[in-house]
Amino acid sequence: MLLGNKLQAVLDRAVADGVAPGFQLVVFDKEAVLFNGVSGLALVPSPDTPEGEKFRPEHAGWLASCAKITMAMVVLHVLERGLNNYGLTLRDLDSHDALIRVLPEFRPSSGHLVTKVIEDFDGIGPDKKKVMKLRDQKTRVTLRMLLTHSAGAAYWWSHPLANELYHPSDGSVPHKSLPYLTGNISDYDIPAVAEPGTTFTYGHASDWLGQFAVRATGRNLRQLFRDIFFDPLGIKPSELDLHLSPAIASNVRPIHVRNASSDARDPAMRFDATDAMIYHTAGQPPPGKAYYAGGCLFGNAQGYAKVLQAVLRKDPKILKRTTWDMAFADDFAERGIKVPRPLYKTSSPFFSSDVPEFARSTAKIDAEGMNLLSCIVAKAPTLSGRPEGSFGWAGLTNSYYFVDPVNNIGSIVHMQLFPFFDPRCIETRDEIEKTIYEHLNSPRASKYQ
Repeated sequence: MLLGNKLQAVLDRAVADGVAPGFQLVVFDKEAVLFNGVSGLALVPSPDTPEGEKFRPEHAGWLASCAKITMAMVVLHVLERGLNNYGLTLRDLDSHDALIRVLPEFRPSSGHLVTKVIEDFDGIGPDKKKVMKLRDQKTRVTLRMLLTHSAGAAYWWSHPLANELYHPSDGSVPHKSLPYLTGNISDYDIPAVAEPGTTFTYGHASDWLGQFAVRATGRNLRQLFRDIFFDPLGIKPSELDLHLSPAIASNVRPIHVRNASSDARDPAMRFDATDAMIYHTAGQPPPGKAYYAGGCLFGNAQGYAKVLQAVLRKDPKILKRTTWDMAFADDFAERGIKVPRPLYKTSSPFFSSDVPEFARSTAKIDAEGMNLLSCIVAKAPTLSGRPEGSFGWAGLTNSYYFVDPVNNIGSIVHMQLFPFFDPRCIETRDEIEKTIYEHLNSPRASKYQ
């Protein structure tokens, strides 16, 4: 059976089993798209659309943290090419002094919360907010830490202390509003939840990288993405953007959530559409506001696959080969940092399930690392068949990608479903990967048929 037929069967079966309303899947090598398929619905039945709407390749959604690898590449690009107003280069990845020239918030004397570590809370203050128990950070944050999720930053859904700042469990006044809604830079100025440089924590590091890129270059983040990715790689405005321009807005479809009360036999009736719109703007954000850099992309799988193909082929338009080689490597191994298990336990079940590990591994311990592309690196073969040295990450709406430089192959699957890391979605992701690698390893099949 052809690989495309096998993959289509996986998607169709997942839709029939009610894993998600629908799927987009693109599988690719350095130069070619090997499979571009869809299954199921982009919009479930409703009074306005009684039959729902079938998923099409051009449909777009919120790719969320799939933006993190692109944000990392922007920073590496402006450092490597010297496209910044501070004379900074790749040699400054470990320089705290270089970082604070652009991001003075991280200066220890700045008075900003990002220079502290939160340990707990101690009562309620006169402002009716929970009093944070803070200590000074012992280690100075660097760009390398921000690129590898080792700066101690957390999201509200990935750590209970961070969650209390946005959604206090005792009903007290929140310290912060959700930055993906407000666009306020001040809303991701929160304390670290771990000592910088010691472990993986998942949070607003990429949003600070966005601020670094904008301030260092003096250019709008949307323009940086156009100049570095969209124009050189031939990505259409209808495929990827940081703003819901007319070109892409007509293709955007909602995120879905499971309807736990439904016992309908029709799988499409087991889901409801929801709304989770991030802050975005056509031009330069007003003072104090910013694109939600760590989750700034709207788009579809076929557009995003063009970015991943550029990564796979180490495209010189984006980075030099030596920089790509550095960026692919497990950065944690060099620094003696271990990726924790679990990666995190959820503090917001609506947005995310627990994430025990990114990919189940053949290794019992020390199975995953981190690279400068903000991706999890496999340190041993995964149970789905990916080899050591392959890497990937995901988006909050159950979008998952991998890049495998060993076998010259990669994929992106997009589901538009909350919560992230839904166990059934992960099973389907792993089945997709297993199908790809079983086909590649079959002696009776040509590599890509």
